[in-house]
Amino acid sequence: MLPWAVLWDMDGTLVDTAELHFAAWRECCNQQGRDFTEADFQATFGRRNPEILRFLLGDHLTDEEVARQKSKSIALNPEKQESNCSQGRENYL
Repeated sequence: MLPWAVLWDMDGTLVDTAELHFAAWRECCNQQGRDFTEADFQATFGRRNPEILRFLLGDHLTDEEVARQKSKSIALNPEKQESNCSQGRENYL
């Protein structure tokens, strides 16, 4: 019998996505004429996108504006995304 396993990536355990998230939020903020700093990024940890958008762009955003902004600005183009497996983890994927 072949060995098998199930792996869950707890966002950053197997693939370091921090740079991708930082770039996406910076792009989003730049499109709105707002800077995005490392301190802003740190303050978003553990939050969901609607909460982050309101934190960054203002509590005045309606649910529709949040949905529109999320679909338009947050996703990076697939060609910009690169897998960055933590050292040695790629052997288990």
